[in-house]
Amino acid sequence: MNKLFLALSFFMGSVVLVSNYLVQFPIKYYGLEEILTYGAFSYPVAFLITDLANRRYGKLIAKKIIYFGFLLGVLLTLYFSTNFSDLISIRIAIGSGTAFITAQLIDVQIFDKLRQKKMVYCSSDFIFGRFNN
Repeated sequence: MNKLFLALSFFMGSVVLVSNYLVQFPIKYYGLEEILTYGAFSYPVAFLITDLANRRYGKLIAKKIIYFGFLLGVLLTLYFSTNFSDLISIRIAIGSGTAFITAQLIDVQIFDKLRQKKMVYCSSDFIFGRFNN
């Protein structure tokens, strides 16, 4: 396997683990403690990893990275932080995992369609070229 594939898979698993840990800590500024946690800031990195994998390897390998990274992240989360005696905790974990996988797979499909159509805003040359001028 390619080193970049393994690195992206490991980073995906790390993002899942970190996000699952940070979701415990609410943002205590501006009255946001009821609606926002620090996990919301690490979670978007998973989409960046998915888009980079999709751009480099294509849709099939990007999906493999999602599954491998998600499995790694879930196993690490189960090892470090799940309270198996609390049924609500397990139900929340299952729901969160389902939402994560669904969102990642939808992201792969959308990014792949945009990449195939050569949409101008998917081009890094277009985006970074604007900063150089």
